[in-house]
Amino acid sequence: MPSIGRIVHFHQTDDSEGKDPQAAIVTKVHNKNSVDLTVFEKDGTTSGHTSVLKCVEVDSDHGYRWKWLPPPF
Repeated sequence: MPSIGRIVHFHQTDDSEGKDPQAAIVTKVHNKNSVDLTVFEKDGTTSGHTSVLKCVEVDSDHGYRWKWLPPPF
């Protein structure tokens, strides 16, 4: 279950072929699959996104998604 302050990966599924995920912090939890995020850009700027849905294994929808960080090793 996500919680406020957790770090996740943010993915732009609409036009992000080959684009790396971005770091994001959970700022509000709507439910186990929907959160609000503050996303950190590579240049240090931030942007807010609301009601971002969790990635699923096969996801053909367009929009924004979040995913737990992979294990470190």
